[in-house]
Amino acid sequence: MPVRQKGETWYYELMVNRQRFNGVCTGCKSKQEALAYASEVKNTIKIKKSIVETAVTNNQPIDPRDAIIADLQAEIKRLKEKIAEIQGLAATENPIRLVDAFARTLDKPRRRESTIERMKVKSRIWDDFVSWMSRKYKHIDTLQEVTKSMCEGYIANFRINGRTDRLADAPKTIKQPSASTVGMYINTLAEVFKLLKADAGLTINPFADIQKPLVRRRANREAFSLEDAKKIITEADDFTKPLFIMAFATALREGDICTLKWSEVDLQNDVITKYANKTAVKLEIPILNWLHDYLVKLPRKNAYVFPEHQKMYKENRTGVSYRVKAALRKMGFNTNVEFEKGKRAISTLDLHSCRHTFCTFAGLAGVPLIVVQGIVGHMSPEMTKHYSAHTTIADRKRALEMMPKFYHA
Repeated sequence: MPVRQKGETWYYELMVNRQRFNGVCTGCKSKQEALAYASEVKNTIKIKKSIVETAVTNNQPIDPRDAIIADLQAEIKRLKEKIAEIQGLAATENPIRLVDAFARTLDKPRRRESTIERMKVKSRIWDDFVSWMSRKYKHIDTLQEVTKSMCEGYIANFRINGRTDRLADAPKTIKQPSASTVGMYINTLAEVFKLLKADAGLTINPFADIQKPLVRRRANREAFSLEDAKKIITEADDFTKPLFIMAFATALREGDICTLKWSEVDLQNDVITKYANKTAVKLEIPILNWLHDYLVKLPRKNAYVFPEHQKMYKENRTGVSYRVKAALRKMGFNTNVEFEKGKRAISTLDLHSCRHTFCTFAGLAGVPLIVVQGIVGHMSPEMTKHYSAHTTIADRKRALEMMPKFYHA
């Protein structure tokens, strides 16, 4: 027996390569702890002897620092075994099946609340990972069994072939996912493991340290000239005209315009108060005189200012962006820049360009940068709150009225 007890103290006695070693099992209070301690000592001795034997075989001097290295290697081995033990227990006692994992995250608090559409996208990403795992590793069924190398394999495959559910009948001309899309997949998958880490007894997140591809934007969104802005509003169709008017006048994002409610529009005090969908930052945007004239003429069919746009945005978010870009192309604007065949084109003109236009003309009109930042939401919630406490809506409106009028209602 490698361990024995005398009084309250446990001792070990080991044979390693026909050499006897003995000592005290420090801190051990039971036979199980003493056996574990003896096993660690034996591993350390083996590693040290291996280092010495290697040095002798190669006719090299023995470095005293090797003893420290041996101790560290033994500790690393012990920790790895402990991790494997914990994960094995978690997989046995509280297994979380891959197919059920995403549904279990829905009850977990998140730092930022996501829209229903955004959660659907995340769900599809997780489903794709599960689909790939079922093809590549048929014996892996639970979250606890997933390793970092498996996750790296999925991302490597995704970067080349795209979604797993498209592999069977994918055309040869399929476009590779962009760097930003790959990054989004890594973030989403890492989030699932992070949210279920405690429940699953995980010690590491296998997606946490996977290298994301560098996002290189070779073209930036452009701002419209004053003549372009007036042309766009004049020639826009009935669906896109309200979007352009609101974007040029308020710098609101597409989703914020489509989901704008009458309860967020105060025509008496000329202010729009809304929490941005993307950042959850509270925005207080002055309603310019020409925008006021436009809004008062709109019918109030339901709670939303633009109910048709809200309906499409909810059911088919990309459909709104498509209509906007189609309208711009019809007016003669080149909305995309293509660099290489087979690579994704980069959008340079779209509704978001109206935000750039707003900032450009605000700057030309001498509107203070802090005012512009507070309106477009390029500030932290704390900074926005601090700024709002020191300026009134009237002050901001007076500053913005110096900008040119894009539209006469």
